[in-house]
Amino acid sequence: MPTSAAFPRHVLIGGGALGELSALINALSLHRPLVVTDPFLAESGAAGRVLNLLAAAGKSTALF
Repeated sequence: MPTSAAFPRHVLIGGGALGELSALINALSLHRPLVVTDPFLAESGAAGRVLNLLAAAGKSTALF
């Protein structure tokens, strides 16, 4: 049985993009964002920076 899902897609690129993450998450009315990454970004700390920004914005996150 096929399953259909629609996800909001926004791509922010450039200096300061992470600084706008909290505002974008709030504008989309997201409460529990899922961060999907690869092993390199997880080990380099980049994914951790995103999770920390989301936690500071009061969001409950999950990492995949």
